[in-house]
This record gives sequence, structure tokens and C-alpha cells, in this order.
Amino acid sequence: MRILSISGQNIASLAAPFRIDFTTAPLAGAGLFAITGETGAGKSSILDAMCLALYGDAPRLSAGARGDKVPDAAGEEISAADSRAILRRGAATGWAEVRFTGRDGADYIARWQARRARDRVEGKLQSVARSLARASDGQVLAAQTQAVSEQVAALTGLSYEEFRRTVLLAQGDFDAFLRADTGERAALLEKVTGTGLYRAVSIRVYERTEAARAAHAQLLARAAEHRLLDDAARAALTEEIAAKTAATEAAAAERAGLTEALARHRRHAEAQAQLQTAAAALAGAETRQAEAGPARAQLERLERAAPLRLPWQAAAEARSRLALARTAAEAATAARAATALALAQQADAADRACGGGRNGRGVQGTWPDLGPRRRAGRADRQCRDRGGSGAGTSPDGATGGGPRRRGACRSCRRRGARGRGSAQRRNGAGGAFPGRGSGR
Repeated sequence: MRILSISGQNIASLAAPFRIDFTTAPLAGAGLFAITGETGAGKSSILDAMCLALYGDAPRLSAGARGDKVPDAAGEEISAADSRAILRRGAATGWAEVRFTGRDGADYIARWQARRARDRVEGKLQSVARSLARASDGQVLAAQTQAVSEQVAALTGLSYEEFRRTVLLAQGDFDAFLRADTGERAALLEKVTGTGLYRAVSIRVYERTEAARAAHAQLLARAAEHRLLDDAARAALTEEIAAKTAATEAAAAERAGLTEALARHRRHAEAQAQLQTAAAALAGAETRQAEAGPARAQLERLERAAPLRLPWQAAAEARSRLALARTAAEAATAARAATALALAQQADAADRACGGGRNGRGVQGTWPDLGPRRRAGRADRQCRDRGGSGAGTSPDGATGGGPRRRGACRSCRRRGARGRGSAQRRNGAGGAFPGRGSGR
């Protein structure tokens, strides 16, 4: 790490705001400088401001015991180790700020501040406010006391105790550093000089050396366990090896024979199983064949009758068409008979209306076979031949205006209408002669 500037106000004997910038002249080019002045001028207060901003503690606060109390301007007592005790008497607020470069090469600003209630001199001391911000953009990285201390320790690589014994040696602490034991002093010097890497390398070298020594000792112990054989022992061992080799070969040949026999047995078992399966399938097929005998006979009969299916279907269709034709013919005959009867009835009514009974020959029996128009024409001709009329006549022989009869021919109806008109003119009245046609 590297301290870039120290600033503050109302820290111990330093009342006015101050700022010490180590990046500008004349301090920027000075390799070594001293802080001098009379007693009480504030030399140690500058170092206290630096410690307060970074760690929230100062060397002068550790001089007294934690249980010691000191009076405060608000009428209360506070612990002698409380960092707020360094606030200048008669001041309502005080602060310390340090700008430094961390191990990552970035610049940071650590700030410590103490204040009294309502910013009044007699106000009660409030809690200390600490913060850590990035100098480039002003972003606050931590704003709680514990978090700020942890972040500063990570960025500087030193705890507060290590910082005050290496970077800052306050009055009386230099002797404590010299009187420290070898291990503690070595750890501090390693952090100051950056030789911790070499310590780690030496540790790894020592560990690997010890592992190599242990492996070498183990190999020596194993080598000591082996003894050389004499000629007799070597010959006996050779014979034993030959005997075991022959036994191994015999066992291998026997194993091959047993393997072949086992394979043959497996094939035989598989063939037996297949034979049993085939026998069961054959029995099932025979059973199904026996059960299908009636169905097979029925199938044979159907196959023999198959050539007759089409003629039978054609005959059935012909019978169906014949039945339909007969039904249609009977319906037509009935309709024709009904029509003939109706026509005969109409002809009989027309004959009676036209006086066909005078010549003793009616039209019934001669008209039914004629069409409507032909029957009407024939009725007209008969009426003209007879000289009859559908209209009635009066007693004096005049044509009367009797009611028009249903079934009379058209000529009779017209003559009847003219006769009624003539009778009315002769008689001078519109009444018609009572009576029916002359044919009656």
C-alpha cells in the first residue's frame, strides 16, 4: 500500500482543518522527511488521524486500560480506549480522512468522523461514522465499522496491530518491536519486505525433501528384506516351477475338455427345450384342427355353392322386380277402373240431363272408353241430333228458364239461357216456368 494524503479537523490538538498531500511538492520528491515541532504541536495527532481513518483506532488510545474512564464535555464518562475521546475539547465534530493506494493498484478514501448531538459543543457524543469509497468514481464500498476494517485490511494486507508495528511505530513502540520474540518479529518483517513468498517456497522445499527421504528409507527397508538363494535352493525352486507349470498345462487341457462338454450339454438342453415346445405346439394345432372340423365342412359346402350365388341373386332380384311390377299393374288397373266408373257416372248424369231417355238409347256404356273432350263432343252431337235442350219448357211449348243441370252439354246450356231470356220477354216478367227439361 501507499499513503497519498492525510487530512482532518479537530483531532486532539489539531483544531483547524489540515491536509498533507504526499503526491505534490515538496513531499512528492522527498525520499525521507521528518515531522518536527514542540511538544503538543500535533505531531502524533497526524499519525493518530491516519490510524483513525484507516482502522478506527489510534496508538495513544491503547496507552490506558480498557476499564479506565475519562470525563466528557457532556457531563458523562467514556472509556479511555474509545476513539471518540480523541475529539478535541470544545469541538462539536471532528473527522480524519486518508487517501491511499491498495494492493490492487486502485486508489481509495477511508474516512472517520465523530460528532455530538445537534452539532452542539455540550451535546452527547454520537456513534462513530466510518466509510470506505473508491477514489475514481466516489462509490462507497463499505459504511459500517466492522466492514470498513475488513475491507481496509484486505486492501492494505495488514491488520491494525501489524500496521502500527511496521508502517507506524509510535512513541515507545519501537522498543516493543525490538523486544518482540523471533517468530513475531519475523512475521512482521516478512509482511513489510514482502518475503512471504520465499517462506512459502522454503516450506514446500522442506516438505518435498522430507517426502523424498521417507521414500528412500522405505526402499532401503524393502531391499534389506530380500536374500540371495544358493544353488540347491535355486535348483529346488526351478523344479517346483517346472512341476507347477506342467500341472497348470494339464489343468488347462482338462478345463478345455470340461468347457467343451459343458457347451455340448447346453446345446442338448436347448434342443430338448425346443423339442418340447414343438410337441406342445403340434398338440395344440391338432386340437384346433379337430375343433375346426364342422367349420371346415361348412366352408366346403359354401365353396361348392359359390358358383350358384350370382344366378340366385339375379333370380331374387327378378322376383323382386316382378312383384313390384305386379303391384304397380294392380294399382294402375284399380286407378283405371275407378276412373272409368267416375266417367260412367258423369256420362249417365249428362245423358239424363240432355234427355237421352226419349229415344230409348242412353250414352252409358259407350262413353267410358273415350277421353273427356271426345265424350263432351259426342254429348253435344247427340243433343243436336235429338234437338233437345238442357233447359226446361213451359206448358205452351216455349223454352223455359229452368235451372242449369250438372252434366248438360255446352249447346244445351246456351240454348237454355236463350230460351229463358225469350220467355221473360214474352211474358213481360223475369220468372221462369217451373218444370224440368223436356227429356223428363
